[in-house]
Amino acid sequence: LNSTLSCNEISLTLSPQFWVEFDADILIFPLYKDSLSLGYLASASICSQAPNGRPIAGAIFVNAARTASTGGGFAQAVRAVEHEILHLLLLTPEAFLASPGTKLAATTSGSGSLVFVSPAVIAHGRNQMNCAEFAGLLAEDGGSVSSRGSHFDKSLAGDELMTAALPAKPLVTRYTMGLFGDSSWFSADFSFAGRSGWGRAAGCGFLKRCGGGSPPFCEVEGVDGCSADRLAKARCVVSSLAGGCGIFEPGPGDSSDCRRLRPADSPLEERGPVSRCVTAKGADNGVLALCLRMRCE
Repeated sequence: LNSTLSCNEISLTLSPQFWVEFDADILIFPLYKDSLSLGYLASASICSQAPNGRPIAGAIFVNAARTASTGGGFAQAVRAVEHEILHLLLLTPEAFLASPGTKLAATTSGSGSLVFVSPAVIAHGRNQMNCAEFAGLLAEDGGSVSSRGSHFDKSLAGDELMTAALPAKPLVTRYTMGLFGDSSWFSADFSFAGRSGWGRAAGCGFLKRCGGGSPPFCEVEGVDGCSADRLAKARCVVSSLAGGCGIFEPGPGDSSDCRRLRPADSPLEERGPVSRCVTAKGADNGVLALCLRMRCE
């Protein structure tokens, strides 16, 4: 998304004979970078579009040096590539605006921000938040030019794969699948949609800045807490990609997941399949995040 440089580096003529030979709906060319000076894990560029605007060829840069420096390892590289593939298929402005079933619209507040609008996105947002006022998913308007307008707003979509700040445990929810299904270019099987706890039943107050102060938002960076679904311990991270809001983010890998059997961080903890994250006050009045076994009655 940062430039069309990747397409220029492909010495390939996309002739009709080429498409017949590969029998493909889209061709994606993986390219490799290894530079800490580049500020991204991966990037994508559309190289060719069909007459109806649907992307038919593109390239993805994977920045190995940046991936290694973040500590996420191979799993994070895979998530970054998945993120960029979805950009190539639909979620770039030139592709998204060509799709007949989806649109980017200006917010009614007059702030200049954009929202992703489609029938399935509106239906999911209203159901997820229990808010009849939800009229579309706010697009990211912070960060660099490659972030703005082509990602979901972090404060509303939290653990979605298509936010600009890649979550530790990203999900492809009905927001993303709804956009793809409504585009008329793809069919969506919603049985594969990830189930997110982000904003669930939070009401219309969640549409306010920083969710109106409700969890999983936080105020003090570095404070311990729990993820939105309480499946993992997390830490408060303040990000410009969340409108300057603090959000409880799990750490990379499985170390923060309460369901994983690993040495406990406290003698009070018990990890396992039915364990969830809870918070309590410590002896120094600080906040403790603990993994404890749960039972519903």
